[in-house]
Amino acid sequence: MNNIIHCHQLQAFMVKSPSGGLQAVRLFPRESCSCSFSQRCSHIMAVMLAVGLPLFPESAPKSKKGRKSKSAKFVRPSVPPPATITTIEATPQPQPEQPQQQVAQTQQPQPTFSLEYDIPIKR
Repeated sequence: MNNIIHCHQLQAFMVKSPSGGLQAVRLFPRESCSCSFSQRCSHIMAVMLAVGLPLFPESAPKSKKGRKSKSAKFVRPSVPPPATITTIEATPQPQPEQPQQQVAQTQQPQPTFSLEYDIPIKR
């Protein structure tokens, strides 16, 4: 513990190396050290042990840095058109009978609908 000093002005820990140099270590908001190593170095681990933090927390969030990988795009399957012209006939549903108190209306014949679709066929 004699080799680690907390510097409040820098908001960092000063770690004395065995070679005699001082390294500045920050734990929050991101772990960083002033030494030349790009990953977690011995200086960061020494400060974590001195403070009482676990070196490998069990619920460490996974890093999502880097580029996104290209995912397969959704392709709608093609449906072939029908080979012939389709005719659909529809008759409307009968209306429920009205109460006797109302004036009777003259009954008109219900029209029948005929729908025709001309679908072009691509070959």
